[in-house]
Amino acid sequence: MRCPACSQVIQPDRTGKCPLCGFPARELNRKVTTIYATTSAIFFSTLVYALLVYLMRTAHTAQPTPVANTMFWLAIGLSVADGVAMLVVNNITVKAALCEVPAILGLCVFFLSGEVAEFVALLGISVALFVLLAAKIPSYINQIEQKAIQEWQQQQPEDRSW
Repeated sequence: MRCPACSQVIQPDRTGKCPLCGFPARELNRKVTTIYATTSAIFFSTLVYALLVYLMRTAHTAQPTPVANTMFWLAIGLSVADGVAMLVVNNITVKAALCEVPAILGLCVFFLSGEVAEFVALLGISVALFVLLAAKIPSYINQIEQKAIQEWQQQQPEDRSW
């Protein structure tokens, strides 16, 4: 593990702090691991939807409803609005959940119409949003580290041994 405060590779002590500088590295590592685990779980749930559609495409017997085409275009519009909403939201877990929305809408459209192509189009939007999110995760983690370092430095007593 690397301590973000002193940039050294360390093994935290029993209390979870860096033995070199005292930074609570284990707590920060737990937060970062939780972010990666949560976003990965949300991404893999969209792949479960794809597997579900793959398994159900031959067994799907429902007749397309008259509103299925309208629902598809409504889902496309909501997916675009969802992508815009991701620009406003600051929480990475909420952003990951917003990335999943087009895939859920695609699953709903598949259940209404039975068309795999419409599901795949919406799943593609969802995957594209996840790719954009994955590109931003390192900078988000860096912000969390910098904020944790600032809070830790504010809690440290000033050294007045000059």
